[in-house]
Amino acid sequence: MYKQTLLSLAVTAILAGCGGSDKAPSNQNGMVSVTGTPSVGATLTATVEDQDGVVESSIIYAWYADGRVITGATGQTYVITTDDIGKEITVIVGYQGKNGVRESQTSAPVAEIPASVSVAATFIHGLVTGGSCSVYVITETGAKGNELASATTANGAVSFGNVEHDGYGLIECTGGTYLDEATGTTLTAPLTRAVVDMSEGGDFVVSPLTEMAVQLAEADAAGLRSAVTTYNALVATKFGLSTIDITTVQPTNLQTTAAANDAAGKYATVIALISQVDDNEAGSAADIINDFAADLRDGSLSSTSIQLLVTAEADLPTSSVGTNLNLTALDAISVAAGMTNTPGSVAIQGSASVGSTLTAAVTDANGFDSVSYQWSANGVPVNGATTSTLTVDSSVLGDTITVMVTYTDNSGFSEQATSAPTGAVTTVATNTPGSLGAISGLYEVDSALSVAAPTDANGISGSINYQWKANGEDIANANASTYTLSAADVGKTLSVAVTYTDNDGFDESLSATATDIVFSAIVNNTAELTTALADSTIAVSGAIVGLSGGAASYVNVGEIKPANGVTLTRTAGSGAVLTGQLCLEVGNDVVIDGLAFDALDYVTGSECEGNGVSFVFISGINAIMRNNSFLGEAVAVNKANYVTVKGYQVLIERNYFTGKNRSLEGAYVSTFANSIELDQESHTIQYNHFSDAGNADGSLNSSAMALQIGRTTGSGAQDPGYTKVQYNLFEDTRTNQRVIRVQSGENIFHGNTFDNTDGVLGLEDGFHNTVTDNIFAGANASGDGAIAFAPLGHVITGNYINNLATTSSDKKAGLVLYSAALTGSGNAAIIAAKTAEEMKVTVANNTIINAKQAILLAASGCSVLPAFLEFSNNLIANQSTAESINGNSNGAGRSAIRDSYFPTCSFNASTTFNANHFYSESLSNTGHFAFADFGGTGNIAGAEDGATLTAPNANNMVEGSGADANIGADIDGLTFITSDMVGPGSTWTVTLP
Repeated sequence: MYKQTLLSLAVTAILAGCGGSDKAPSNQNGMVSVTGTPSVGATLTATVEDQDGVVESSIIYAWYADGRVITGATGQTYVITTDDIGKEITVIVGYQGKNGVRESQTSAPVAEIPASVSVAATFIHGLVTGGSCSVYVITETGAKGNELASATTANGAVSFGNVEHDGYGLIECTGGTYLDEATGTTLTAPLTRAVVDMSEGGDFVVSPLTEMAVQLAEADAAGLRSAVTTYNALVATKFGLSTIDITTVQPTNLQTTAAANDAAGKYATVIALISQVDDNEAGSAADIINDFAADLRDGSLSSTSIQLLVTAEADLPTSSVGTNLNLTALDAISVAAGMTNTPGSVAIQGSASVGSTLTAAVTDANGFDSVSYQWSANGVPVNGATTSTLTVDSSVLGDTITVMVTYTDNSGFSEQATSAPTGAVTTVATNTPGSLGAISGLYEVDSALSVAAPTDANGISGSINYQWKANGEDIANANASTYTLSAADVGKTLSVAVTYTDNDGFDESLSATATDIVFSAIVNNTAELTTALADSTIAVSGAIVGLSGGAASYVNVGEIKPANGVTLTRTAGSGAVLTGQLCLEVGNDVVIDGLAFDALDYVTGSECEGNGVSFVFISGINAIMRNNSFLGEAVAVNKANYVTVKGYQVLIERNYFTGKNRSLEGAYVSTFANSIELDQESHTIQYNHFSDAGNADGSLNSSAMALQIGRTTGSGAQDPGYTKVQYNLFEDTRTNQRVIRVQSGENIFHGNTFDNTDGVLGLEDGFHNTVTDNIFAGANASGDGAIAFAPLGHVITGNYINNLATTSSDKKAGLVLYSAALTGSGNAAIIAAKTAEEMKVTVANNTIINAKQAILLAASGCSVLPAFLEFSNNLIANQSTAESINGNSNGAGRSAIRDSYFPTCSFNASTTFNANHFYSESLSNTGHFAFADFGGTGNIAGAEDGATLTAPNANNMVEGSGADANIGADIDGLTFITSDMVGPGSTWTVTLP
């Protein structure tokens, strides 16, 4: 601190001056610049320039790192140390101009000093021993810069240790020897280089392919940097390695190891092919590499190069590494690199009628230039008919016409093809309808779509008319074979109508339709997605961003928030899956449609963690999440929800949720609620498929569930949610206690199917929730159940419950009166605020078939509030094993009511039981409950097997008939939902009367 103060005082003294005349001399400000490479050990030099001149003896220097003075750095030069890593270096220079004016100037900051990274490489023709390798900086202009490190290879490997560089680097190797893969002889390695991204260090590969990329980059205006941005991938693609990074994938050593059909095996195979070309051509390795690189300068391999590779492909199996080749990998490379011939074909266009002109149309995936033709009639060559067209005259009337073509395609393959014969030549033209190919191009704004000209056997020599359409509507002035997409096309499906008159006078009308909608942007990986969402031209309301790419393209996306009104979806056929750490915050009017999520982990410190710990946090108004697939969470996740919801009027529909680890806390969807009007309420959750196989060890956490509607037992439980949960399928969902936990009021649960689930729909906290017309098809397991409710003004009607095996004394049965929840502060506030009539629970028209516990009147907490029930028209039909529609003993020998509620607690005096028909071995397990105690009418306490029921329908559902008609649920008004009716891509909707 003392030295820093002295230096500051010294600079100040220079600036202050020592007096002078009253008239200040004229002055032009000087400047200071710094030269040198921003890396540890490099020397930076400060240079002062001033048009007024500089008194050299007056100059004083002060060097700074991130704005803090560097102790002792007071000279014109400064050597960068490891202390400067990650910092920006500047220098302040004080001096006196020759005009007598004292100045202080600050340099522009030197680029941030990069940290050291570990760099290693493998030098491969075969594995090279004794090769000399160096690593160099690549400058911003793409030139080879200063040397950073050097080392010698041993069995291909070389380590440069820690290198202080952040950016692109050039690894250059030469000399040393290797075992040639084609011949098995020892050769000297030529100069071989690779341009790599060293920003995070790594173990790189230097091979003949990377040398080709370097040579291409040297001829590019962008310099060596273009190897990383363009040519590494270009070379890989042209040699059949389009998905492989040739600078990082370590090829298999074919001298010692059999190749697999994987990236390492394919890379090794290509290097062996190049070695075989070298052997076949009797040239040097350097010559072969140079020739291939020169050939690739137009972006493709010539037919000559491909023929060299084709010959090498045939010879390689007999080489010194032949026994270690993977022929499947060799075949795949052959096809991808164009080394495999696709035979050409020829078709005749035009009408086989006197006076018409026939045209030979040749197609060949390998491309072609010059073609020879020979036309024939009835198999006999027509003299002089050796061009691409034939004018039909009367001499061939009644004959069939063919044409034979011969040529060498652009991959060097000799071709001969003969057309299919025409019909017999007539005097009158006949029409063969034309055809139109598919629309090609990228379905992204500012990209051009195109459609190839139609083909027509009758020939087309006149004009062709095009009309592009968006969602079937003509697009003004879009009348060419190509059309450039605009923002007005986003979200629409494009098509093109084509009309023309063929050469025989027939009018034709054809069309083609795009295979996907138009996107504002199409992205292929995490980096492109992040960039697109930050792009002000894309991040606007109405924009649609399409995710393309594969299952590994979106790993650890991190925290992202699309702008209001933006849609995220996948492109047609996309295999994109968002995996790893993710926080997707969904704002106003944002639509998340058709995405896939798997192996998710939450982002620490994100909005998602701060709002319920989730992977997706919906905070906006009118947000939509539909057609998405949530497939699983990471093993390391301790507690998380897939989706948490605040916002207002959020729609969650037609999604698939699975893979929740039930040994950990959390839900597929968890909604907040509060007391603020039009906030955190009025959501709709519909047509979703919730499925889960539990977890490997079978343990179930009591706070794991499929849905959580409201999130507290505290005062917030009295807040309304106004959320509709309707027409969803809960299938094979295993929970410890609850499939759905309700902790808010005024919600509706309607028309859902619970098939083979463990746990209940628990109305534990909150006032006046409605549960109607749901189906509970039991799991026949000890954990199954249907509806549990606290006596807080709920309505439970029209539900169908079948085949329950649970004997839990706490929360699980067909219907559970669960008073234990009344002790929460939210429920206490509800009890204090509501009248007894408002707290009445309506339980009506429900059916329970074959349940070990049809009704459970739990005693815990019942002293807080005597339950007020209006219990009417409910049907319980237990059956013996022999009569069971389920073929088991769940209903045999059971009581209709398990009533630990008595004699500890009492009902509200106004509680009524009317027209309930309960058929079981006994009405109550204790004998305390009796219909007569409630003064109701029409109740029946009948015997097991005593119910009169309809025959089971296709879903094994029955209802009362005869004396039991109109008691219980009306199954004709219920829909048993199956997996094909809901979830992504489904279209089934409920038809309301």
